[in-house]
Amino acid sequence: MANFLINNQDTVSAYGLHFLKGTYSQLDAMPELKDNGLSIDWASEDGTERYHGEKRFQSITYNLPCAILATSTADYEQKLRALQNFLITAGEFTLDLMGRYRRFKLSYQNMTGFNRIGNNAQFTLVLINDHPTEYFTIPA
Repeated sequence: MANFLINNQDTVSAYGLHFLKGTYSQLDAMPELKDNGLSIDWASEDGTERYHGEKRFQSITYNLPCAILATSTADYEQKLRALQNFLITAGEFTLDLMGRYRRFKLSYQNMTGFNRIGNNAQFTLVLINDHPTEYFTIPA
């Protein structure tokens, strides 16, 4: 069984896309708390007086280290174009971590540090999680 799925497609079969070391640590990151504007730092008192009611969180930006591995130049071009077309046309999509039974709803932001080496490429896929506190289950 594939470890990563994008919109229920195996990332390796569909795009030759492999997630590299550091992916899990990115996806395990906690979201930053939004400033609710209801805190006061009194000059004459220690600490800060804060409202601890309903909390809201910032979107999380993930920098996922990736590689496209291909067997030939034609295979590389096909896999890269398929991934690029998907990222350009997709709005929000799902990324499933099958080994952890975890689903993320993400949006594409950027592809940085692109480095092609022969029929392979390494890059960082920058994705946005606008649902940082929600846990989505993977349907059976």
